[in-house]
Amino acid sequence: MIQIVLPFDKQGDNSARMANRFPWAGPVSKAGRFILDFPARWMLPRPCGSLSLRGIVARAISVFLLCHSAPPLPAQELTNSPASEYLRGQDLVESGQTAQGLGWLRQAGTNGLLQAQVTLANQLWLAPAGRPEALHWALLAGQQGEPLMRQRLIGDLREGDPGEYFQAAWPWLQGLAAPDAPDMQYRSGIWAFNGWGTAKNYGLAFTNLLGAHQSEPLRRQAPQGSFLMGYLAENGFGIPQDYTAAAGYYWDAAEHGWPEALYRLGLLLEHAQGVRADSAAARVLYLSAAEHGVPAAAYRMGTLTQDAGAPSLPEAFNWYLQAATNGLSVAQDRVGMAYQQDWLRRGADPVTALAWFTVAAQGGNRAARIRMEDLERTLMPAQKAEVAARINQIQSSIHKEALAPKVGENLLPDSLAQRHLQLFQAISGPASNRPRRLADVGLAAPGQPAENPKERRNDLAAGLLQIYLTDLQDRVRTLVNERLTEYGKNHPLEMQNLPGEMEIILSYRLLSDGRIEEAEVLDSNLGDVFNGLFISALRDSSPTPRWTPRLRAELSEDYQDLLLAFGRRSSLRISQ
Repeated sequence: MIQIVLPFDKQGDNSARMANRFPWAGPVSKAGRFILDFPARWMLPRPCGSLSLRGIVARAISVFLLCHSAPPLPAQELTNSPASEYLRGQDLVESGQTAQGLGWLRQAGTNGLLQAQVTLANQLWLAPAGRPEALHWALLAGQQGEPLMRQRLIGDLREGDPGEYFQAAWPWLQGLAAPDAPDMQYRSGIWAFNGWGTAKNYGLAFTNLLGAHQSEPLRRQAPQGSFLMGYLAENGFGIPQDYTAAAGYYWDAAEHGWPEALYRLGLLLEHAQGVRADSAAARVLYLSAAEHGVPAAAYRMGTLTQDAGAPSLPEAFNWYLQAATNGLSVAQDRVGMAYQQDWLRRGADPVTALAWFTVAAQGGNRAARIRMEDLERTLMPAQKAEVAARINQIQSSIHKEALAPKVGENLLPDSLAQRHLQLFQAISGPASNRPRRLADVGLAAPGQPAENPKERRNDLAAGLLQIYLTDLQDRVRTLVNERLTEYGKNHPLEMQNLPGEMEIILSYRLLSDGRIEEAEVLDSNLGDVFNGLFISALRDSSPTPRWTPRLRAELSEDYQDLLLAFGRRSSLRISQ
């Protein structure tokens, strides 16, 4: 509405006269002004740029009344009226003087005129660099109760926008997230999952995403909803853990174009979690996910290919390189190993290896830091001088791109699309084949509730994970001592060649279900035979106890790449 403010004398003669002549006008204000409200749309230009007939009449009436009502307003008071500021701004914009017109509109909006705030938001949203200011005016209009601005603000906010906008819009979004508005239910689920405008609430996120999931059109248009529901069900965040339900949601997300769902579904198939074990199907899914740009899937393809033996190392290198240039530090460490060990059969390249180890170490990979320190000590000064330039080349090649959904495209490979019922058949088998629960070994009480995950921890020797690491180290030490004793009975002379204090660092990946993968010697003062004893002891300690929901919540991934050290010097190195 546009407000026309008319003066009247304090004895009320003018006010009574105005009320009789203009019964559609607003009430008399306490400040001694009579307010006429015109719908703002009367004042807005038509597409051709001319005023509507009602707009012309409204302006004519306002000018007449402003000129003939007594006593007149002081000139300064009239100039500073938000309504007059708005009118002047509109006139300037219509005449092509956009910058000056926006200035008057901003002044009117700052003085609280709703229509000025709405106009500014709509106009600035169309400007190339106007979005940040448009959000500001939409927020002010929304705070005055303007429903369209509330909805537009909710729809336009994205990660990185000021937190106060999310906080103000969160209760509006909750009010709109009704069963007949699946798009708002979906958006509410996304906000609750990410903690936008409120604390992270996975239970509420799942509830709202599930409500939106009932809409087939929305499932097709927003496959991320199905993917996040699978993630919550897989990890037991906000709802009881349910691998079968997670697999179903991942399947649905992949059918509608979410690439990462292929990778997560592959993990469940490989590890027989909620679905039948099928390593061949898992590999097909990993390959498809990697081809769609999922770094973790490319890394998994690298490890599976590397396990096939030396002839497959060049192919494994290509998969690791794909994941490494997408910013995955564990893959960057593998690329460094490839250059150091000459996987490509072109000759070892320690300079490039050191550069990749350095980049991986900067990304938080502790195994890469150990390799970097060891390799750096072996290089000549001239070689060290080349490393900085090589690091710059590597960093310029790294591009952490967000995965682009293929909305409306079925990403499931044709070989699997028809096997849904077969893969989702009930699992049977002895419970002893599954990893043990933590309660079974007395490390913690059962029934701990799931919590929201926190940021990934760098100090892996702290928090709940230390329980697992200490238990694992004790088990490996016990197995090594038993095997050394047995070996010494048959090879007493070789036992005499052991150093006074054994130093060895092992790297491995610990999965949330307790399994150990990718075990290898990182550094050692022992020979191959004794290194093998430690590796076999580590592998034979798998599976370790399952992670509790509380530990799973403490870590942002369902695995951790870890180090295990024996010997005083080695323990000191991995703690740095």
